[in-house]
Amino acid sequence: MRVKGSITENASKIITHYTKYEGNIKPGCFVESIGKIYRDEESTLSPYENCISIVKQSTEYNNNIIGVCTEIIDNDF
Repeated sequence: MRVKGSITENASKIITHYTKYEGNIKPGCFVESIGKIYRDEESTLSPYENCISIVKQSTEYNNNIIGVCTEIIDNDF
């Protein structure tokens, strides 16, 4: 997992995760897990670490929502 920024006692507790997504997605929308996992293949951690859910834009409020899209970076992971 790559974490951007730092957490201090007076800061918010927001953690940014980078992951893949499917379909159209835009900043500010809720995102939900699609049931697949993205793993950074260049990671030196074990195969069970540094994994995150692949997401898609949520079209309704449901139990699969795991966060909010804050930025789109179209880099090849």
